[in-house]
Amino acid sequence: MASLFARRPGRQVLSVFGVLFRPATYRNLAYLALAFPLGLFYFVFLVTGLALGFGLYIVAVGLPLLVLVFLCWRLFIGFERLQSRWLLGRQVGTEPVQHWGSDRRPWPWLKSRLASPVSWKGFLFLLLKFPLGLASFVIVVTLGALSGALLLAPVLYTRVPFEVFDATVATAGQAWLLAAIGLMLGLLSLHLFNGVAWVFRWLAGKLLDCPTVTGPIAAA
Repeated sequence: MASLFARRPGRQVLSVFGVLFRPATYRNLAYLALAFPLGLFYFVFLVTGLALGFGLYIVAVGLPLLVLVFLCWRLFIGFERLQSRWLLGRQVGTEPVQHWGSDRRPWPWLKSRLASPVSWKGFLFLLLKFPLGLASFVIVVTLGALSGALLLAPVLYTRVPFEVFDATVATAGQAWLLAAIGLMLGLLSLHLFNGVAWVFRWLAGKLLDCPTVTGPIAAA
């Protein structure tokens, strides 16, 4: 029992510093870095496309534009599933392939995909990615820049005026103290980034996952 308690502090230290050496940490960071630009693109494309499609529905271009937007958002959902697997390590199921009928008409296939809950849950995921991506972008940039600046204090304070809370860093001891604070802040930031990535991983499981279908798939 004594040896068990003796190992606990070492395990706690390893859990704190081990985040630096986990490949999943940097995959999560890559996902968060992509979340804001992708979320912004999805939001602008879908909102603009749907608004134009419904606005022009009374003329010939409205319906084809809506179909195009729908097909694109289905592609976006597939891309998000790939990101979830490759970067977040979340295995999400995909819909079974549904072939067109023998008459080769696309409309039954299109209606079946419109009726699929996966299409609409995925649409919600795409819209949510904009505000969540913006929040993650602010967190990553703010904490990353602050941690990096503190870590570089021993190098910067001799070259440029380096101030923290309106106090100028004038000695090597002060600079190395700031670097130590920056290291701890960086470690805590990485743990926070992993926590934010967990939110995306959870949402991917709820909104992008498709239950496995057993038995034959009826053709549209």
